[in-house]
Amino acid sequence: MANEILPLVNATDVPTSADATKNDMRNQQEFCFKTVSNRWKKQLNTLEKSVENRSKTVIQIRSFFYKDKLKYRIMNENDTEVFLGLREDGTEVVIKRMSKSNYEQLKIEERILQLPKLDNPHIVRYIDAAVDKKFGYLFLQLCEYTLGTYINKHKEKVFLLKNLAKEFLKSLKVLHCHTPQILHQDLKPENVWIDVIGRAKLVFGKQDQEGSYTSNSEIGVAGMLIRHILSGGKHTFDGKPNNEKEYCLDHVQDVVAKDLIEWMINKDPKQRPNVKECLDHPFFWNSKQKFEYLRRTGNRKEVENCQNADQNLIQLLESCPGLQSHKNWKGKFDLNMVDKLENFKNQTTHRRLQKKETQQQNKIEHQVYPKKIQQTKRYPENVLGLLRFIRNLHEHYAEDADNCDVIELFPDLFGDVYKFAKDNNWNSQPPLKKMFQGKKDKVDFSTSVVMASVSTEACEGSSPF
Repeated sequence: MANEILPLVNATDVPTSADATKNDMRNQQEFCFKTVSNRWKKQLNTLEKSVENRSKTVIQIRSFFYKDKLKYRIMNENDTEVFLGLREDGTEVVIKRMSKSNYEQLKIEERILQLPKLDNPHIVRYIDAAVDKKFGYLFLQLCEYTLGTYINKHKEKVFLLKNLAKEFLKSLKVLHCHTPQILHQDLKPENVWIDVIGRAKLVFGKQDQEGSYTSNSEIGVAGMLIRHILSGGKHTFDGKPNNEKEYCLDHVQDVVAKDLIEWMINKDPKQRPNVKECLDHPFFWNSKQKFEYLRRTGNRKEVENCQNADQNLIQLLESCPGLQSHKNWKGKFDLNMVDKLENFKNQTTHRRLQKKETQQQNKIEHQVYPKKIQQTKRYPENVLGLLRFIRNLHEHYAEDADNCDVIELFPDLFGDVYKFAKDNNWNSQPPLKKMFQGKKDKVDFSTSVVMASVSTEACEGSSPF
C-alpha cells in the first residue's frame, strides 16, 4: 500500500502559478452572478440592499462584502468565525475569518482547496483569500447547513439521513481514492457542509494529527460520524473511536446499518473497510439488489426444503425475533397469486402424467387420468416459506413478480435475512457469494462474522421449485 500523506506535505501537490490561474478562471466561470441559497435568502437580500445603499455597517474586503453582526454570522468555533457574504457580482459566499495570529492554519486550508485533484462537487469550492491588519479571510462556496444543523432539521426522516450518510462517504472517497491518499484529519459535523440540493461537501480544519493517523484511523472516525447521522443525532459524535471501548448503537434501528458501523469502528483498525467498500455495503443497496439477494437466498437447499426443514434450522430461526415477525406473510399477497403458486407443482405433475398415459395408450380424447394429485400447502407460514415463494414467483410468474414490490411489502425482511445469513456464514457460500465478490483485492465483508452454519450445502443449480 502506498504511503499515506497529509494534505500539502508533497511539494508536487502544491498548485503552480499556472494552476492558480486556471483555478481563478474556473472560479470566475463557476461563480457568475446567481442566487443559490434558500435558507439564507432573507439575510442576503438585506445585505445586498445595504451594499447598494453604502451602509456604514458593511465591511468590504477586496471584492467581497459582509456585516460583522450576529444575524450574518452562521458559525463560531474557537478562533474562527463564518459569515454570510456577497461578491460584487452578486455571488453568494461564506467568509471564514480568523485572527491574523492563527492565519497560517487558514493558509493551509486555502492551499488544500486549490489542489487540482480536489476540484470535485463533494469538496467545497474555493473562491478567493485575503488578509488585512487584523484578520485572514477565506471566501468559499455558500452551503445551506452544516451536518449537525441538517440532522437536527431532518432527524425523523430516515431516508434523508441514509442519503446523507452516503453523500458523506462519497465526499470522503474523493480524498481517499488518490495514490498516495489524502487524509482529511479533522472529520467532524462542523466540517461537513450540505448544499442547496442536499449534497455533502467537505471543508478542512486543523491538520495536526500524529504520525500514526492512517486511512484506517480516518475510517474509524467516519464510522463515528455515520453512527451520529443514522441515529438522528441521538448518538453524539465522539471523534476518533477508542479501541478499548464498546459503542452503543441502540438508536440505530436498521440492522444492516449497524453491521456497517460495527465494521467501520472495528477495534482492530486493520479489519476496517476502505471507503469504497463502505459504499458497496448492503446498507446502500437499491431495491433491485435487495430483491436479488432474497431471490438467491431462496435457492439455498435449506430454503428449497422449507416443507421439511431441519429442526436445528427451525430453532435458529425461532431464536431470531426479527424473522419471527414475518409469520402469516401470505395475507400480504394477492390470494389468487398465492393459490396459483401453491398449486403450480401439482398442476405440472398432473399434466406430465397425463401426457405419459396418453402416449402409452395412444388415446386422443376422454383419457382416463390418474387420480388427482393431492393438493398440498407448499409454503409454510415462516420465513423459509416466504423466501421460497419469492424465488418461485420470480422464476415462474415474472409478470406477477414485476407488479409486486416485495421490498415494499416486507421492508424489514432484507435486513433480517441478511443478518441471519451473515451470522450463519451463508453470505460466503453459493448462491449468495457472488453478490459480495468484487475486485481481487476487495475484503469480503460477508464473512466478518462467522458462525457454524446449519448446512453448507448450497448451489445455483437447485430444484426449479
